[in-house]
Amino acid sequence: INKYTLHQGNPYFKPQFTWNFELSHQFKDKLTTTFSYNIIRDYISQVFYDDPNTGMIVYTEGNIGEMQNLGLSVATQLSPAKFWTLSAQVVGNYKQIEAMLWKRYRATVWQAQLSMNNQFRFGKGWGAELSGFYLTRNQNDIQEILDPSSSVNLGISKQILKNAGSL
Repeated sequence: INKYTLHQGNPYFKPQFTWNFELSHQFKDKLTTTFSYNIIRDYISQVFYDDPNTGMIVYTEGNIGEMQNLGLSVATQLSPAKFWTLSAQVVGNYKQIEAMLWKRYRATVWQAQLSMNNQFRFGKGWGAELSGFYLTRNQNDIQEILDPSSSVNLGISKQILKNAGSL
């Protein structure tokens, strides 16, 4: 990868199996609530370790243990005005990862994501979009903890060529 990091394969992979359960409810075609649970056996994760013989950091993947994820999401799609369409979603997860690397690890994390998309249609082929997301502190793998992140995006469009194209 660079002069300090080596990527190494793993010939001992076993298949990763996921058991999923999901229950959804829709209220008046406007609000969808979903509860989910999954458990992953022989969880495949990225792994970093220091090779004492070379002094390099070795990056590899392998079966490290088990991950459980409990989730709740709420989503809506509304049209607050004739020119405005709104889609929004909130997702919350509780993750628990149990792994065996050089010792037994156990990581638990509560994480959430809020995302929103607004589309506006104005006269004479003009439109706009305002979207964004916020992700709390989260953990994807046993050794990867990510700080909160967010984004806001704005776009403006104009129909051209008798509505055959968009700029």
